[in-house]
Amino acid sequence: MENPISKKISTLTDQADKARVGAANHGPTINLTQNTAVRIKADGDAVNTTAQDFAWSIADRIGINKTLTDAIQAGVTFARSVKGVLLKYCGAKYNPLWAPVGFKNSLEVPTDALGIKALLLSMADYFTKKPAQEVASLGITAAAAGDLRQQILDAEAALSAHDDTIATNKDGRDTAVEGLRTRLRGLVNELDQLIGKEARRWHSFGFNIPAEPATPGQPVNVTVAANAPGELHIECDAVSYADHYRFWTQPVGSIDAPVDAGSAKEPSLVLENLAGGSQWNVSVSAVNHAGNEGPRSASVQATVLAQAVA
Repeated sequence: MENPISKKISTLTDQADKARVGAANHGPTINLTQNTAVRIKADGDAVNTTAQDFAWSIADRIGINKTLTDAIQAGVTFARSVKGVLLKYCGAKYNPLWAPVGFKNSLEVPTDALGIKALLLSMADYFTKKPAQEVASLGITAAAAGDLRQQILDAEAALSAHDDTIATNKDGRDTAVEGLRTRLRGLVNELDQLIGKEARRWHSFGFNIPAEPATPGQPVNVTVAANAPGELHIECDAVSYADHYRFWTQPVGSIDAPVDAGSAKEPSLVLENLAGGSQWNVSVSAVNHAGNEGPRSASVQATVLAQAVA
């Protein structure tokens, strides 16, 4: 069975944790030298740190973007106030007098960053040339228009710089992930050289046994004994590479699918509290370390003993 190294960070770090424990416990015994527990931990820590840095930079962007959104909204509010103040100078409807203020073909105030920056620049220039129309008590001044525009520019610059940080953090995380994946692939190769493809010790590192088939074989020689009232004793031959066994029952004559009656590490199980005289079809399947289940055995029919009447 293959040992794929995950690209998903949560699964990858879980693989690394298991591999690190295996390397710490068995590395000295098998002479593991290249992909030691210390090196696996260092690469795993790098993934955790860089992933956190990236996650925090994504979260921090929300606040930085809000600063830009607030700056744009402040500029829009200012521009609408300016329009109200200048109605007595430029008229209630759009005409050429509004062009120097920054309005083009209508008195609609833009709400996007590009549009409001251009309008604020024109308003700053307008009030610089017509200071008598400023209303300082309302904050309608050339300086205010310039300041609001600068706030948008500063917020845009901060957001752009932070996006660069996000990109850098993502690159760092991706590099660390690939480094850990390379480390674990190296460990698989080193284990292959040191312990071979059939050793059960692979499981101690969280890996599948390479020689193990994708699914266990079909259990054979299933026996079901009614040794005591209300009980069925199920056994079968051990299956290579089985981690545990599942036992299935179906009432004789039923058209319903067999149900999972229990599982055990060993190829045997005792079913209890069954109705005396009831008849059952019983089968067994094997499950490997990876959780892959093999085919069920042929079913065996059995009748439950009834309690003896005194």
